Amino acid sequence: MYECVSNKVSLDINHVSTRFLSTAQWSVNDKWTLLKLIQALVREELIPFVFNKGDLIFYSALDDLAMTVSQVKFTQQNRCLDFSEIYFIHHGDLKRVASLTEFLTGLYPFITHLVSDKLWMRLLNELSDHKRNSLMSEDMGRKKSLNIYLQARHNSYTDVVSWVMNEPTIVDKSLFMEQFVSQGHPMHPCSKTKLGFSRDDVQAYSPEYNPVVRVSIAAIHKTVVGLSVSTSLNNKGYTDWFSSVFPAEYQAWKKALSESSLSSKDYLPLPVHPWQEREIIGSKFHSYISKQLLCFFDQVYIQASPTLSFRTLKPLGNSAAPYMKLPVAIQATSALRTLSPASIKNAALVTDILRDIFIKENNFDQRLKMLPEVAGVYLNDTTSRAADHLGVIFRESVDNELESDENCLVVACLFERSPITHVPLLSEQMTLSGVKNSNDAMTYFKRYASKVIVSYLTLYLRYGIALEGHQQNTLAVFKAGSIQYFIAKDFDGIDIDESVCDKNVLQGKPSLRKVISASAEMPRNNLLHTVYQSHIGEIIIILAEHFDCAETEFWECVANITHDCFMELKSVIDPIHWQSEYTAIMQQNWSCRALLRMRLVEHYDRDGIFTALKNPLANYTSFDNYVDK
Repeated sequence: MYECVSNKVSLDINHVSTRFLSTAQWSVNDKWTLLKLIQALVREELIPFVFNKGDLIFYSALDDLAMTVSQVKFTQQNRCLDFSEIYFIHHGDLKRVASLTEFLTGLYPFITHLVSDKLWMRLLNELSDHKRNSLMSEDMGRKKSLNIYLQARHNSYTDVVSWVMNEPTIVDKSLFMEQFVSQGHPMHPCSKTKLGFSRDDVQAYSPEYNPVVRVSIAAIHKTVVGLSVSTSLNNKGYTDWFSSVFPAEYQAWKKALSESSLSSKDYLPLPVHPWQEREIIGSKFHSYISKQLLCFFDQVYIQASPTLSFRTLKPLGNSAAPYMKLPVAIQATSALRTLSPASIKNAALVTDILRDIFIKENNFDQRLKMLPEVAGVYLNDTTSRAADHLGVIFRESVDNELESDENCLVVACLFERSPITHVPLLSEQMTLSGVKNSNDAMTYFKRYASKVIVSYLTLYLRYGIALEGHQQNTLAVFKAGSIQYFIAKDFDGIDIDESVCDKNVLQGKPSLRKVISASAEMPRNNLLHTVYQSHIGEIIIILAEHFDCAETEFWECVANITHDCFMELKSVIDPIHWQSEYTAIMQQNWSCRALLRMRLVEHYDRDGIFTALKNPLANYTSFDNYVDK
């Protein structure tokens, strides 16, 4: 934890300490958001502060204005887990904060030098939308939990996953577990923001509500689109492949074309999200529709339901059918969820590159598999941003990878509280596997962390490729509570260090747009943020809390696993590259995404904005022992 980031301390800390004051009764929703805002203020050093005896004191540029947050609980990575009270101090007077709105009103004078009125209003709008959606999600989560509790208790189940896997009314088990997640991004203050969705839209299209979504199958003329097709389709054309995975829907599509006096030989089937069709397509593609380059039909659709990533939908009624990733032009968290032609073009190319690597590495000794992105359709006209609003990426179904006795859980659901035992689902899985105490927990964690770290780190060090290994894009496969392996999905956020990848992978391959990073730091930042911080770091937090032990014990385990992986790869990696990466990952400060600061600037590029974070591995190894001098 930071000791102090300001030399300007004009108030008596004891005077503003509020330990003696009563504890505020925060709403669950407000406190969850406030924790992430306070955390961002500290991690991103937006306001000068001191940390004294459990209290945070923030100072503005004005001598007579301060803010105190009492009894703050931080993790080793400065994740804010709890606090008691928040007070603003002006001319010595204390005003207690009782809501998120009061906090934001009081915060503004502290950061007026950082943000324009326009951007501040944008942030307030995003937080307001986040709050509305969070309250709705919270209410739905309570109803789900009560239903699960009653049914599981009636059938004598002691953990959620066992109930799900044996409940005959739940047809798609992995989808159910994705839709069980309600917390949202663990660090983003606007984790539930969905600007562009009405309240009804949120319920109709968000995963928490288990909606059935009718995805239209439009007809797009072959002259205006391009195709991205993986070699895994074995030279099968897109239309033949589509008709094989969606046979009934394809026949309905062909019939609708014929009834419109159009030939299926001239068109390709293209899934379109119903919200996108209703709100975007008519205005942006009026000329396409008037010229019959794009056609819609009333009763031609794929019945699907959203995964944790709401614009990636899983078809219902056919477990082998591929997921569909679609553009839905709303702002979720911080980004407009469109789908660029470059992303679609890259999908099959990246899949083919990764498949070759995964075969060569034997799925990293069976630690990590992947869900191939096998096909995509995109508009040829890339001169207009309208092309980002129409297209699709198809991803293989996880059900094609699983054995009958394996359970697939998106990693984000491991952090959800069980309605049966009221502990995180990961803790339930650990108990199911035989974990009884902190020593057992450490053994379990070492196996879990080794599978994650060795696979993603090897992919990065040997091939210069950093996948987004965070909670949403990683599936964990269990058997009787024991972790077996992980599955990586969604390659749109991939980062590639061309200098490394070109030597080992890309020679003779088609050019990859968008994912080649401008700097070598970005792939590493991606790895550290998604794998080490957002995934493993969050696992450490819940295990340290559940088993009442120090985080440092788990981080020492991570340091040893990471060091051993480096040593294992030392003979096959360029020595200069090996040394620079060892220094950056094992010793130097890490980079941390500045999730609040990036909402206070007009524009930021794909690489994002980062701030420094103390490296939790640096305490356990000495770099001097492992490099050539």
